[in-house]
Amino acid sequence: MEVPTAGGTPARLPLAQEAGENVAPLPQAGNTWINGSGSATGTTVYANTSTGDVYLRDDYIRQQGSALTNGSEPALIPGQDEPGVVFVRSVGGHDHVFVERFGSSAASTTVTDITPHATTDYTEPAVSPDGRTVAVRTPNGVAVLPIDGSAAPRLISSVPGLPAYR
Repeated sequence: MEVPTAGGTPARLPLAQEAGENVAPLPQAGNTWINGSGSATGTTVYANTSTGDVYLRDDYIRQQGSALTNGSEPALIPGQDEPGVVFVRSVGGHDHVFVERFGSSAASTTVTDITPHATTDYTEPAVSPDGRTVAVRTPNGVAVLPIDGSAAPRLISSVPGLPAYR
């Protein structure tokens, strides 16, 4: 939304389209879960409830957005070493947490399920400021796990809540 500096009624800002042929139009409604996660470059990631996709927008390189993958509840991975996004996708009746690392080309981009043996739902991921750990919500509380999926989620609180890092 935008509001004139002199005051007035807020107006919806349209999402500009990515340039090129055969580019699907960006959804203008139903965009949720917007996350900038301390990005120094103006990058945000968001989900769309209508399409079921995760979208990336990068103001720094003036890339106006495109669908990344099927999923929801995205969070950016902070840092410049291995940029990427964490998101939720339903697999086999449970919500799993995935990591997508952006390579220099589409062929070098990887998507990894870091909760492959999920027997419960893992939702609302939050990435630590150093980009090494993911906190997730479970029906039994908040759990953490390494972002590389090298260990199973470990419950750190038996109180259900929204995971967050300060």
